[in-house]
Amino acid sequence: PGMVGLSYPGISQLFVAATAPPSLAAITPLSVIDDLWRQQWPGGTYNSGFTRAWLAQRDAETKVGGMAWDQARIDAGDEVAAANQAIRSLTLDFERFGRALQDFRPALGARRVADLVHRIRVPVYLSGSWQDEQTGSRFAMMLERFQAAPHVVFTLFNGHHPDGFSPMMATRWFEFLSFHVARRVPVVPDLVRAVAPAAFAEHFGYTATLEADRFAHLVDDFPTALARYQAEPPVRVLFESGTVADVPGAPGHRYEVQLGAFPPPDVVPTRWWLAPGAALATEPPATEGADRYRDDPDAGDESYALTDHFDDFLQPSVPLEWTRFADECTAAYETEPLAEAVTVMGQGHVELWLCPGSADTSVQATLTEVRPDGRELRVQSGWHRPVHRREDEERSDHLRVDYTFAPEDREALVPGSWLRFRIPFMPVAHVFRPGSRLRLTLSTPGRDQPFWCFDNPAEDGVSHLVGRGGAHASSLVLPAWAGLEHPEDHPDADAVRGQPSRPAHPLRNVEA
Repeated sequence: PGMVGLSYPGISQLFVAATAPPSLAAITPLSVIDDLWRQQWPGGTYNSGFTRAWLAQRDAETKVGGMAWDQARIDAGDEVAAANQAIRSLTLDFERFGRALQDFRPALGARRVADLVHRIRVPVYLSGSWQDEQTGSRFAMMLERFQAAPHVVFTLFNGHHPDGFSPMMATRWFEFLSFHVARRVPVVPDLVRAVAPAAFAEHFGYTATLEADRFAHLVDDFPTALARYQAEPPVRVLFESGTVADVPGAPGHRYEVQLGAFPPPDVVPTRWWLAPGAALATEPPATEGADRYRDDPDAGDESYALTDHFDDFLQPSVPLEWTRFADECTAAYETEPLAEAVTVMGQGHVELWLCPGSADTSVQATLTEVRPDGRELRVQSGWHRPVHRREDEERSDHLRVDYTFAPEDREALVPGSWLRFRIPFMPVAHVFRPGSRLRLTLSTPGRDQPFWCFDNPAEDGVSHLVGRGGAHASSLVLPAWAGLEHPEDHPDADAVRGQPSRPAHPLRNVEA
Protein backbone atom coordinates (compact mmCIF):
# COMPACT_ATOMS: atom_id res chain seq x y z
CA PRO A 1 0.00 0.00 0.00
CA GLY A 2 0.91 3.66 -0.27
CA MET A 3 0.20 6.65 1.96
CA VAL A 4 -1.42 9.92 0.92
CA GLY A 5 -2.22 13.11 2.76
CA LEU A 6 -1.59 16.81 3.27
CA SER A 7 -0.38 18.67 6.36
CA TYR A 8 -0.53 16.45 9.47
CA PRO A 9 -1.47 13.35 7.39
CA GLY A 10 1.52 14.25 5.24
CA ILE A 11 3.94 14.82 8.11
CA SER A 12 2.93 11.52 9.73
CA GLN A 13 3.92 9.69 6.54
CA LEU A 14 7.52 10.80 7.01
CA PHE A 15 7.63 9.42 10.55
CA VAL A 16 6.01 6.16 9.45
CA ALA A 17 8.20 5.64 6.39
CA ALA A 18 11.35 6.27 8.44
CA THR A 19 10.55 3.09 10.40
CA ALA A 20 10.74 1.08 7.13
CA PRO A 21 7.42 -0.85 7.23
CA PRO A 22 7.99 -3.90 5.01
CA SER A 23 4.66 -3.56 3.17
CA LEU A 24 4.89 0.16 2.39
CA ALA A 25 5.14 0.88 -1.35
CA ALA A 26 5.42 4.70 -1.51
CA ILE A 27 4.47 7.93 0.25
CA THR A 28 3.07 11.28 -0.95
CA PRO A 29 3.59 13.87 1.84
CA LEU A 30 2.15 17.27 0.89
CA SER A 31 2.63 20.59 2.75
CA VAL A 32 4.91 19.31 5.50
CA ILE A 33 7.47 20.64 7.98
CA ASP A 34 11.10 19.82 8.71
CA ASP A 35 11.04 20.08 12.51
CA LEU A 36 8.28 20.27 15.10
CA TRP A 37 10.26 22.54 17.46
CA ARG A 38 11.31 25.04 14.80
CA GLN A 39 7.71 25.17 13.64
CA GLN A 40 6.62 26.19 17.11
CA TRP A 41 9.62 28.49 17.70
CA PRO A 42 10.51 30.09 14.32
CA GLY A 43 13.84 31.83 14.77
CA GLY A 44 13.58 31.20 18.51
CA THR A 45 10.35 33.19 19.04
CA TYR A 46 7.15 31.41 20.05
CA ASN A 47 4.61 31.05 17.23
CA SER A 48 1.53 32.35 19.01
CA GLY A 49 -0.53 32.27 15.83
CA PHE A 50 -1.29 29.19 13.77
CA THR A 51 0.89 26.69 15.66
CA ARG A 52 -0.47 27.72 19.06
CA ALA A 53 -4.06 27.64 17.77
CA TRP A 54 -3.60 24.26 16.08
CA LEU A 55 -2.17 22.67 19.23
CA ALA A 56 -4.85 24.26 21.40
CA GLN A 57 -7.51 22.77 19.14
CA ARG A 58 -5.92 19.31 19.40
CA ASP A 59 -5.76 19.69 23.19
CA ALA A 60 -9.47 20.58 23.30
CA GLU A 61 -10.34 17.54 21.20
CA THR A 62 -8.48 15.18 23.53
CA LYS A 63 -10.25 16.36 26.67
CA VAL A 64 -13.28 14.55 28.11
CA GLY A 65 -16.07 14.95 25.56
CA GLY A 66 -13.76 16.80 23.21
CA MET A 67 -14.81 14.84 20.13
CA ALA A 68 -18.40 15.26 18.99
CA TRP A 69 -18.71 11.71 17.67
CA ASP A 70 -17.45 10.34 21.00
CA GLN A 71 -19.90 12.42 22.98
CA ALA A 72 -22.72 11.33 20.67
CA ARG A 73 -22.01 7.68 21.48
CA ILE A 74 -22.02 8.44 25.20
CA ASP A 75 -25.30 10.34 24.92
CA ALA A 76 -26.75 7.32 23.10
CA GLY A 77 -25.87 5.10 26.06
CA ASP A 78 -22.49 3.63 25.08
CA GLU A 79 -21.10 2.72 28.52
CA VAL A 80 -17.70 1.64 27.16
CA ALA A 81 -17.21 5.01 25.48
CA ALA A 82 -18.19 6.75 28.71
CA ALA A 83 -15.77 4.65 30.77
CA ASN A 84 -12.95 5.35 28.33
CA GLN A 85 -13.20 9.06 29.08
CA ALA A 86 -11.34 8.44 32.34
CA ILE A 87 -8.19 7.87 30.29
CA ARG A 88 -8.43 11.46 29.08
CA SER A 89 -7.18 12.65 32.47
CA LEU A 90 -3.73 11.42 31.40
CA THR A 91 -3.69 13.46 28.18
CA LEU A 92 -0.71 15.80 27.90
CA ASP A 93 -1.35 19.51 27.29
CA PHE A 94 0.76 19.77 24.14
CA GLU A 95 0.48 23.55 23.73
CA ARG A 96 1.67 24.12 27.28
CA PHE A 97 4.38 21.49 26.84
CA GLY A 98 5.67 23.04 23.62
CA ARG A 99 5.61 26.58 25.00
CA ALA A 100 7.80 25.43 27.90
CA LEU A 101 10.50 24.19 25.51
CA GLN A 102 12.18 27.54 24.91
CA ASP A 103 15.37 25.86 23.65
CA PHE A 104 16.08 22.89 21.41
CA ARG A 105 17.26 20.06 23.65
CA PRO A 106 18.89 16.77 22.57
CA ALA A 107 15.76 14.71 23.28
CA LEU A 108 13.88 16.73 20.65
CA GLY A 109 16.14 15.37 17.92
CA ALA A 110 13.96 12.26 17.71
CA ARG A 111 11.06 14.51 16.65
CA ARG A 112 13.06 16.39 14.01
CA VAL A 113 11.68 15.26 10.68
CA ALA A 114 14.76 16.36 8.73
CA ASP A 115 16.89 13.95 10.77
CA LEU A 116 14.64 10.98 9.95
CA VAL A 117 14.04 11.20 6.21
CA HIS A 118 17.42 9.68 5.30
CA ARG A 119 15.96 6.37 6.55
CA ILE A 120 13.10 6.38 4.04
CA ARG A 121 13.62 3.64 1.46
CA VAL A 122 10.46 3.93 -0.65
CA PRO A 123 9.59 6.35 -3.48
CA VAL A 124 8.59 9.82 -2.28
CA TYR A 125 6.32 12.41 -3.93
CA LEU A 126 6.50 15.68 -1.95
CA SER A 127 5.01 19.07 -2.76
CA GLY A 128 4.86 22.37 -0.96
CA SER A 129 4.40 26.11 -1.35
CA TRP A 130 6.82 28.86 -0.45
CA GLN A 131 4.17 31.00 1.24
CA ASP A 132 2.32 28.18 3.05
CA GLU A 133 0.24 30.01 5.64
CA GLN A 134 0.27 27.10 8.08
CA THR A 135 3.56 25.21 7.81
CA GLY A 136 5.93 27.58 5.99
CA SER A 137 8.62 26.45 3.55
CA ARG A 138 11.39 25.00 5.71
CA PHE A 139 10.49 21.63 4.14
CA ALA A 140 12.71 22.66 1.22
CA MET A 141 15.75 22.61 3.51
CA MET A 142 15.53 18.81 3.87
CA LEU A 143 15.03 17.74 0.25
CA GLU A 144 18.68 16.75 -0.12
CA ARG A 145 18.33 14.35 2.83
CA PHE A 146 16.15 11.77 1.04
CA GLN A 147 19.30 9.93 -0.08
CA ALA A 148 17.96 6.40 0.48
CA ALA A 149 14.67 6.85 -1.40
CA PRO A 150 14.90 5.01 -4.75
CA HIS A 151 12.86 7.69 -6.53
CA VAL A 152 11.86 11.20 -5.46
CA VAL A 153 9.52 13.71 -7.10
CA PHE A 154 9.49 17.20 -5.57
CA THR A 155 7.09 19.90 -6.80
CA LEU A 156 7.56 23.42 -5.41
CA PHE A 157 5.45 26.52 -6.07
CA ASN A 158 4.06 29.78 -4.75
CA GLY A 159 0.67 29.54 -3.11
CA HIS A 160 -1.29 28.22 -0.15
CA HIS A 161 -1.26 25.26 2.22
CA PRO A 162 -3.97 23.16 0.45
CA ASP A 163 -2.59 23.67 -3.06
CA GLY A 164 -1.14 20.15 -3.14
CA PHE A 165 -4.74 19.07 -3.80
CA SER A 166 -5.27 21.62 -6.58
CA PRO A 167 -5.91 20.99 -10.30
CA MET A 168 -2.35 22.17 -10.92
CA MET A 169 -1.06 19.14 -9.01
CA ALA A 170 -3.70 16.40 -9.29
CA THR A 171 -2.52 14.58 -12.43
CA ARG A 172 1.14 14.39 -11.37
CA TRP A 173 0.09 13.06 -7.97
CA PHE A 174 -2.00 10.41 -9.75
CA GLU A 175 0.96 9.54 -12.00
CA PHE A 176 3.20 8.83 -9.04
CA LEU A 177 0.65 6.64 -7.27
CA SER A 178 -0.10 4.75 -10.49
CA PHE A 179 3.55 3.93 -11.10
CA HIS A 180 4.62 3.13 -7.55
CA VAL A 181 1.49 1.78 -5.83
CA ALA A 182 -0.89 0.49 -8.52
CA ARG A 183 2.09 -0.52 -10.69
CA ARG A 184 0.41 0.44 -13.95
CA VAL A 185 0.79 3.12 -16.59
CA PRO A 186 -1.19 6.20 -15.47
CA VAL A 187 -4.25 6.91 -17.58
CA VAL A 188 -7.00 9.00 -15.99
CA PRO A 189 -10.40 7.31 -16.51
CA ASP A 190 -12.79 9.13 -18.84
CA LEU A 191 -15.41 9.39 -16.10
CA VAL A 192 -12.95 11.15 -13.78
CA ARG A 193 -12.02 13.59 -16.55
CA ALA A 194 -15.69 14.29 -17.15
CA VAL A 195 -16.56 15.11 -13.54
CA ALA A 196 -13.28 16.84 -12.60
CA PRO A 197 -14.19 20.36 -13.85
CA ALA A 198 -17.35 20.46 -11.73
CA ALA A 199 -15.50 19.09 -8.70
CA PHE A 200 -12.73 21.66 -9.08
CA ALA A 201 -15.29 24.44 -9.46
CA GLU A 202 -17.03 23.35 -6.26
CA HIS A 203 -13.89 23.18 -4.13
CA PHE A 204 -11.44 25.62 -5.74
CA GLY A 205 -13.83 28.24 -7.06
CA TYR A 206 -12.96 27.91 -10.75
CA THR A 207 -13.39 25.43 -13.57
CA ALA A 208 -10.26 23.51 -14.54
CA THR A 209 -9.45 20.37 -16.50
CA LEU A 210 -6.93 17.67 -15.71
CA GLU A 211 -3.55 17.63 -17.41
CA ALA A 212 -3.27 15.29 -20.39
CA ASP A 213 -2.01 11.74 -19.82
CA ARG A 214 1.73 11.87 -20.51
CA PHE A 215 2.33 8.12 -20.80
CA ALA A 216 -0.85 6.88 -22.54
CA HIS A 217 1.16 5.89 -25.63
CA LEU A 218 3.01 3.38 -23.42
CA VAL A 219 -0.07 1.92 -21.76
CA ASP A 220 0.96 -1.62 -22.72
CA ASP A 221 4.63 -1.19 -21.81
CA PHE A 222 4.86 -0.52 -18.09
CA PRO A 223 8.66 -1.08 -17.76
CA THR A 224 9.45 1.48 -20.46
CA ALA A 225 6.95 4.01 -19.09
CA LEU A 226 8.35 3.64 -15.57
CA ALA A 227 11.93 3.99 -16.79
CA ARG A 228 11.09 7.21 -18.63
CA TYR A 229 9.23 8.55 -15.61
CA GLN A 230 12.13 7.85 -13.28
CA ALA A 231 14.59 9.41 -15.74
CA GLU A 232 12.89 12.81 -15.46
CA PRO A 233 14.56 15.48 -13.30
CA PRO A 234 13.32 15.00 -9.72
CA VAL A 235 12.46 18.65 -9.02
CA ARG A 236 9.79 20.82 -10.65
CA VAL A 237 9.63 24.48 -9.64
CA LEU A 238 6.39 26.15 -10.74
CA PHE A 239 6.30 29.93 -11.03
CA GLU A 240 3.59 32.57 -10.68
CA SER A 241 0.68 30.31 -9.85
CA GLY A 242 -2.55 32.27 -9.89
CA THR A 243 -1.78 34.31 -12.98
CA VAL A 244 -2.95 32.08 -15.86
CA ALA A 245 -6.47 30.89 -15.03
CA ASP A 246 -9.58 32.75 -16.17
CA VAL A 247 -10.14 33.55 -12.49
CA PRO A 248 -7.21 35.59 -11.07
CA GLY A 249 -5.58 33.87 -8.11
CA ALA A 250 -6.74 30.35 -8.98
CA PRO A 251 -4.01 27.65 -8.83
CA GLY A 252 -2.18 27.27 -12.12
CA HIS A 253 1.43 28.09 -12.94
CA ARG A 254 2.66 30.37 -15.69
CA TYR A 255 5.95 28.57 -16.39
CA GLU A 256 8.25 26.05 -14.76
CA VAL A 257 11.77 24.68 -14.61
CA GLN A 258 12.94 21.11 -13.99
CA LEU A 259 16.04 20.60 -11.86
CA GLY A 260 18.27 17.84 -10.61
CA ALA A 261 18.27 19.37 -7.12
CA PHE A 262 16.91 22.29 -5.14
CA PRO A 263 18.44 24.72 -4.82
CA PRO A 264 20.38 24.36 -8.08
CA PRO A 265 24.07 23.76 -7.33
CA ASP A 266 25.11 26.72 -9.48
CA VAL A 267 23.24 29.43 -7.58
CA VAL A 268 25.48 32.42 -6.90
CA PRO A 269 25.43 34.23 -3.53
CA THR A 270 24.65 37.82 -4.49
CA ARG A 271 25.09 40.62 -1.97
CA TRP A 272 23.56 44.06 -1.57
CA TRP A 273 24.79 46.38 1.18
CA LEU A 274 22.59 48.47 3.44
CA ALA A 275 23.46 52.06 2.55
CA PRO A 276 22.47 55.65 3.40
CA GLY A 277 19.22 56.96 2.02
CA ALA A 278 17.38 53.64 2.55
CA ALA A 279 19.39 52.12 -0.30
CA LEU A 280 20.55 48.61 -1.10
CA ALA A 281 23.85 49.06 -2.92
CA THR A 282 26.10 46.67 -4.83
CA GLU A 283 29.16 48.10 -3.03
CA PRO A 284 29.64 48.70 0.71
CA PRO A 285 29.18 52.32 1.82
CA ALA A 286 32.36 54.36 2.08
CA THR A 287 31.41 55.70 5.50
CA GLU A 288 29.91 54.11 8.59
CA GLY A 289 26.40 54.93 9.72
CA ALA A 290 23.31 53.48 11.36
CA ASP A 291 19.54 53.63 11.23
CA ARG A 292 17.23 53.33 14.22
CA TYR A 293 14.00 51.36 14.49
CA ARG A 294 11.67 51.06 17.45
CA ASP A 295 10.03 47.94 18.86
CA ASP A 296 6.42 47.48 17.79
CA PRO A 297 4.77 45.63 20.70
CA ASP A 298 1.54 45.24 18.71
CA ALA A 299 3.14 43.62 15.66
CA GLY A 300 3.34 40.12 17.11
CA ASP A 301 -0.45 39.87 17.31
CA GLU A 302 -0.97 41.06 13.72
CA SER A 303 -1.26 38.69 10.74
CA TYR A 304 -2.81 39.62 7.42
CA ALA A 305 -5.31 36.81 6.70
CA LEU A 306 -8.85 37.66 7.81
CA THR A 307 -9.91 34.00 7.86
CA ASP A 308 -8.44 30.84 9.32
CA HIS A 309 -10.71 28.35 7.54
CA PHE A 310 -8.90 25.75 5.43
CA ASP A 311 -11.56 25.87 2.69
CA ASP A 312 -11.11 29.62 2.24
CA PHE A 313 -7.51 29.04 1.14
CA LEU A 314 -8.71 26.75 -1.64
CA GLN A 315 -10.39 29.73 -3.28
CA PRO A 316 -8.81 32.08 -5.85
CA SER A 317 -8.74 34.98 -3.41
CA VAL A 318 -8.46 35.12 0.36
CA PRO A 319 -9.74 38.06 2.44
CA LEU A 320 -6.77 39.86 3.94
CA GLU A 321 -5.52 43.12 5.39
CA TRP A 322 -1.75 43.55 5.14
CA THR A 323 -1.08 46.22 7.76
CA ARG A 324 1.95 48.49 7.69
CA PHE A 325 4.52 49.26 10.32
CA ALA A 326 4.93 52.87 11.35
CA ASP A 327 8.01 54.37 9.69
CA GLU A 328 9.85 54.62 13.01
CA CYS A 329 9.31 50.88 13.62
CA THR A 330 11.29 49.71 10.58
CA ALA A 331 14.68 50.05 8.97
CA ALA A 332 14.03 49.47 5.27
CA TYR A 333 16.17 49.52 2.15
CA GLU A 334 15.69 49.01 -1.58
CA THR A 335 17.74 48.71 -4.75
CA GLU A 336 17.62 50.94 -7.78
CA PRO A 337 15.36 49.55 -10.53
CA LEU A 338 16.99 46.37 -11.78
CA ALA A 339 18.64 46.47 -15.19
CA GLU A 340 18.50 42.68 -15.48
CA ALA A 341 16.28 40.01 -13.97
CA VAL A 342 17.29 38.42 -10.67
CA THR A 343 15.96 34.90 -10.07
CA VAL A 344 16.13 33.85 -6.42
CA MET A 345 16.25 30.08 -5.85
CA GLY A 346 16.75 28.77 -2.32
CA GLN A 347 17.49 30.24 1.08
CA GLY A 348 19.14 33.63 1.53
CA HIS A 349 19.81 35.66 4.63
CA VAL A 350 20.52 39.08 6.08
CA GLU A 351 23.97 39.53 7.60
CA LEU A 352 23.02 42.05 10.25
CA TRP A 353 25.00 44.26 12.58
CA LEU A 354 22.65 45.23 15.40
CA CYS A 355 23.15 47.47 18.41
CA PRO A 356 20.25 46.33 20.62
CA GLY A 357 18.42 48.56 23.04
CA SER A 358 17.42 45.66 25.29
CA ALA A 359 18.83 42.38 26.60
CA ASP A 360 16.48 40.35 24.37
CA THR A 361 14.85 41.07 21.03
CA SER A 362 13.65 39.34 17.87
CA VAL A 363 14.21 40.65 14.36
CA GLN A 364 12.10 40.02 11.27
CA ALA A 365 13.45 40.42 7.75
CA THR A 366 10.88 40.68 4.95
CA LEU A 367 11.77 40.62 1.27
CA THR A 368 9.35 42.29 -1.14
CA GLU A 369 9.33 43.32 -4.79
CA VAL A 370 8.52 46.93 -5.62
CA ARG A 371 7.28 46.75 -9.20
CA PRO A 372 7.29 49.42 -11.92
CA ASP A 373 3.51 49.77 -11.52
CA GLY A 374 4.00 50.95 -7.93
CA ARG A 375 2.81 47.74 -6.25
CA GLU A 376 4.76 46.08 -3.44
CA LEU A 377 4.54 42.27 -3.69
CA ARG A 378 5.39 40.11 -0.70
CA VAL A 379 8.05 37.46 -1.45
CA GLN A 380 9.33 35.92 1.80
CA SER A 381 10.23 36.53 5.45
CA GLY A 382 12.67 35.23 8.05
CA TRP A 383 13.29 35.71 11.76
CA HIS A 384 15.95 35.38 14.41
CA ARG A 385 16.18 36.02 18.13
CA PRO A 386 19.89 36.78 18.59
CA VAL A 387 20.12 35.57 22.18
CA HIS A 388 20.54 32.28 20.31
CA ARG A 389 24.15 32.95 19.39
CA ARG A 390 25.54 29.84 17.71
CA GLU A 391 24.90 28.75 14.14
CA ASP A 392 24.59 25.04 13.40
CA GLU A 393 27.76 24.54 11.37
CA GLU A 394 26.54 21.33 9.73
CA ARG A 395 23.40 23.04 8.42
CA SER A 396 24.83 26.47 7.55
CA ASP A 397 27.03 27.70 4.72
CA HIS A 398 27.55 30.81 2.61
CA LEU A 399 23.78 30.95 1.90
CA ARG A 400 21.93 28.65 4.29
CA VAL A 401 21.63 29.51 7.96
CA ASP A 402 20.33 27.48 10.87
CA TYR A 403 21.00 27.72 14.59
CA THR A 404 21.50 25.16 17.34
CA PHE A 405 18.97 26.88 19.63
CA ALA A 406 20.63 24.87 22.42
CA PRO A 407 20.33 26.23 25.99
CA GLU A 408 24.11 26.40 26.36
CA ASP A 409 24.28 28.61 23.24
CA ARG A 410 21.81 31.18 24.62
CA GLU A 411 23.29 34.43 25.89
CA ALA A 412 21.60 37.70 26.82
CA LEU A 413 22.36 40.70 24.66
CA VAL A 414 24.30 43.69 25.96
CA PRO A 415 22.31 46.87 25.29
CA GLY A 416 24.45 49.38 23.45
CA SER A 417 26.97 46.78 22.20
CA TRP A 418 27.16 45.80 18.53
CA LEU A 419 26.76 42.17 17.52
CA ARG A 420 26.70 40.40 14.16
CA PHE A 421 24.29 37.58 13.30
CA ARG A 422 22.51 36.21 10.25
CA ILE A 423 18.73 36.16 9.77
CA PRO A 424 17.74 33.26 7.50
CA PHE A 425 14.87 33.67 5.07
CA MET A 426 12.49 30.81 4.48
CA PRO A 427 13.38 29.11 1.16
CA VAL A 428 11.74 30.63 -1.90
CA ALA A 429 11.84 30.81 -5.70
CA HIS A 430 10.94 34.15 -7.26
CA VAL A 431 11.80 36.23 -10.33
CA PHE A 432 12.52 39.95 -9.94
CA ARG A 433 12.20 41.39 -13.45
CA PRO A 434 13.95 44.43 -14.92
CA GLY A 435 12.43 47.64 -13.61
CA SER A 436 11.54 46.14 -10.23
CA ARG A 437 13.34 46.92 -6.98
CA LEU A 438 14.28 44.51 -4.20
CA ARG A 439 13.09 45.86 -0.86
CA LEU A 440 14.26 44.64 2.56
CA THR A 441 12.39 45.60 5.72
CA LEU A 442 13.74 44.94 9.24
CA SER A 443 11.33 45.10 12.16
CA THR A 444 9.76 43.39 15.13
CA PRO A 445 8.26 40.05 13.95
CA GLY A 446 4.66 40.26 12.80
CA ARG A 447 2.25 41.82 10.27
CA ASP A 448 3.91 40.20 7.22
CA GLN A 449 2.55 36.65 7.69
CA PRO A 450 -0.95 35.32 6.90
CA PHE A 451 -1.40 33.16 10.04
CA TRP A 452 1.74 33.23 12.11
CA CYS A 453 1.90 35.53 15.13
CA PHE A 454 4.78 35.97 17.55
CA ASP A 455 5.17 36.20 21.31
CA ASN A 456 7.89 38.83 20.94
CA PRO A 457 10.31 40.10 23.59
CA ALA A 458 9.31 43.64 22.54
CA GLU A 459 9.19 46.65 24.84
CA ASP A 460 7.37 49.89 24.22
CA GLY A 461 9.84 52.73 23.64
CA VAL A 462 12.90 50.51 23.10
CA SER A 463 14.85 51.08 19.89
CA HIS A 464 17.71 49.32 18.11
CA LEU A 465 20.40 50.44 15.68
CA VAL A 466 21.09 48.77 12.33
CA GLY A 467 24.66 49.18 11.13
CA ARG A 468 25.65 50.11 7.60
CA GLY A 469 29.15 50.54 6.25
CA GLY A 470 32.52 50.48 7.97
CA ALA A 471 33.02 47.98 10.78
CA HIS A 472 29.27 47.35 11.01
CA ALA A 473 28.38 46.81 7.35
CA SER A 474 25.07 44.93 7.14
CA SER A 475 24.04 43.23 3.90
CA LEU A 476 21.39 41.18 2.12
CA VAL A 477 22.58 37.90 0.55
CA LEU A 478 20.37 36.02 -1.92
CA PRO A 479 20.87 32.87 -4.05
CA ALA A 480 20.72 34.17 -7.61
CA TRP A 481 20.34 31.71 -10.48
CA ALA A 482 20.91 32.45 -14.14
CA GLY A 483 19.35 29.35 -15.68
CA LEU A 484 15.69 30.35 -15.93
CA GLU A 485 13.82 31.43 -19.04
CA HIS A 486 10.67 33.34 -18.17
CA PRO A 487 8.08 35.67 -19.70
CA GLU A 488 9.31 39.24 -19.91
CA ASP A 489 6.16 40.92 -18.63
CA HIS A 490 5.27 41.22 -14.96
CA PRO A 491 2.29 39.14 -13.82
CA ASP A 492 -0.84 40.73 -12.39
CA ALA A 493 0.24 41.77 -8.89
CA ASP A 494 -3.19 40.99 -7.44
CA ALA A 495 -3.27 37.47 -8.91
CA VAL A 496 0.02 35.94 -7.71
CA ARG A 497 -1.19 33.20 -5.39
CA GLY A 498 -0.08 33.41 -1.77
CA GLN A 499 1.75 36.71 -2.33
CA PRO A 500 -0.33 39.75 -1.38
CA SER A 501 0.42 43.16 -2.84
CA ARG A 502 -0.28 46.73 -1.81
CA PRO A 503 0.73 50.23 -2.95
CA ALA A 504 4.43 50.75 -2.27
CA HIS A 505 5.01 53.58 0.19
CA PRO A 506 8.27 55.57 0.14
CA LEU A 507 10.91 54.57 2.69
CA ARG A 508 11.65 56.94 5.57
CA ASN A 509 14.38 55.59 7.82
CA VAL A 510 15.33 57.28 11.08
CA GLU A 511 19.07 57.94 10.91
CA ALA A 512 20.91 57.46 14.20
